[in-house]
Amino acid sequence: MEGNLSLSKILIMDSGVGGLSVAHEVHNLIPDCQIHYFADHAATPYGEKDPSWLLDRVVQAATHMVNRVEPDLLIIACNTASTLSLPSLRAAFSIPIIGVVPAVKTASSTTQNGKIGVLATPITIDSEYLNDLIENYAPQHEIIRVASSKLVSLAEAKMYGQAIDLDELGSIITPLLQANCDSVVLGCTHFPLLKSELSQLAPKTQWIDSGRAIANRAASLLGPIARQTSKSSHLNEQHCFYTSAMGQTELKTNLVQLNFRTNEYISHLDNLSSSKGVNHVEC
Repeated sequence: MEGNLSLSKILIMDSGVGGLSVAHEVHNLIPDCQIHYFADHAATPYGEKDPSWLLDRVVQAATHMVNRVEPDLLIIACNTASTLSLPSLRAAFSIPIIGVVPAVKTASSTTQNGKIGVLATPITIDSEYLNDLIENYAPQHEIIRVASSKLVSLAEAKMYGQAIDLDELGSIITPLLQANCDSVVLGCTHFPLLKSELSQLAPKTQWIDSGRAIANRAASLLGPIARQTSKSSHLNEQHCFYTSAMGQTELKTNLVQLNFRTNEYISHLDNLSSSKGVNHVEC
C-alpha cells in the first residue's frame, strides 16, 4: 500500500451500532483515517439469524460496500459475522480484512480466580470458533457462557437516547455474578456500549472487549504512518454512516459526536448492486 496511509479509508461493518465502539477506538488511534460505517439495521440482530442465510447476507453487503467505498481495509465489527464469513470474504477481496475475536486470551491472563464469563450472542456462544479459543487459551479456567440477543437491543436503544433498564440488564448477567466471574469477555461489539451500566452493576468485574486490539491491528496493517496525527487534515470530519433501514434519525446526535457527517440509507439489500437503492441525507 502506497501514499499517506494516515489518510486511508477504513470500512467497518456490523449488524447495527455495536461496531461504533470499534470505530471509536480506530478513530482514537488513527485520527486522520476516513471511516465508512455500514449498519445492517434491516437484519439486526445477526445473532438470531440462520447461519447460512447470514453468511450470504454479509458477503452480499460487503461486496456492495467494498465496491462503493473502495476501502484500504475492511473490519467486520461483529463476532457473529466474523465467525461465519471471514474465510469467504478473504477469498473474495484482496484488501486486508480484520474480524472480531472474543477476548478469551486476554481474560485468561487477567483473571485472578480462574472464573471467566463469556457474554455473547447465541451463534457465537455455540460456535466451534469459541470452543477453539477456550481450548487454546483458557483450558485451565472455568468458563461460564451466557447467550443474549437482548443486550444487542439494549445497546441499540442506548444509542437512540433511551434509558437502560438496569433490572433487566442485571437479570441477564446474573449467572455470571452468581458464578463469581472476575473477568467477563464481551463477545459482541454492541456490549461495550453498555460498559458503564455493567460496571455500575458489577464494579469489581473486569469487562473485557477487543476494540483496542482491533484498532492496533488496523494501524499495524496500514503502516506506522497511520499512527501519526496531522492537524491540518480534515478527513476525520468526513466519516460516513450507511444503514439498511429507514428511521435512524434518532442516531444523528451520537453520530455527529463521533465525527460522522453523512448518513445514507441503502434500501433493497437483495439488489445492492443497484445505485438506485441509496438515499443521502446530512447528519
